[in-house]
Amino acid sequence: MRFGAVDYRAHVFINNSYLGSHEGFFAPFEFDITTRLHPGKNVLIVVVENDFPTFGRVNDPRYPDLIGDKLYAATGPGYNDPIAGWHHCPPGMGILQPVTLEVRPAIHITDVFVRPIPEESKIAVLVEARARDTTPHQVEIQATVHGYNFDTGSAPVAQLTLTNLDPVGHSLNFYRFEITIPSFRWWTLDEPWLYSLQVQLKCPELKTSDAQEKIFGMRSFKLDTSGSPKGRFLFNWQRNQIARSKYHGIRTT
Repeated sequence: MRFGAVDYRAHVFINNSYLGSHEGFFAPFEFDITTRLHPGKNVLIVVVENDFPTFGRVNDPRYPDLIGDKLYAATGPGYNDPIAGWHHCPPGMGILQPVTLEVRPAIHITDVFVRPIPEESKIAVLVEARARDTTPHQVEIQATVHGYNFDTGSAPVAQLTLTNLDPVGHSLNFYRFEITIPSFRWWTLDEPWLYSLQVQLKCPELKTSDAQEKIFGMRSFKLDTSGSPKGRFLFNWQRNQIARSKYHGIRTT
């Protein structure tokens, strides 16, 4: 069972059995409920608790000591009003994202993260994986990169196969690697080229596999610490100016 996001603290029960809890309101979380379900009707209960901001109640002398863990600058998801514009993180609580039941293989990918490194023409990849049982299993990873919104033909623009990896256990397992993308296309406002990273996790022992796709763009955001004046914003290695308005944007200078 996967929760996309719950604000702020969630306690989850299935058929009067406590699955666990999660604190925070942006990160997804999940529980293995394979052994907790039974044929017919099942009952899910989610108890959601709010919290006070990190610096307590403001301008309210009745509650001077109520200090919580929520960051006041981000106490809820924002939304865009067609007339008033963007509302930044109004305070609130509740189940913010979908709750889904997902069938997972015995060895499965829980998430994939991509960090572009354009100055080295490559990407850094982090794969999170988990096993349903407590027995470690040997796995291998196959990763390919394709054009997402432009045609690169049937062959991938980059690929990598990893073997002799650490076994996957029941706890969260991390696999880090890098893939070189020669002659890559920049993501820009005028040409927002995107790539598709497709990761496949295979377990020859169990004859099972799982796959996940991540979409990314090759772009760079940095501050110029050597030019004059220092602190200029560099977007794709070029000096840029942030345009502040109801609709955020970047203007090349």
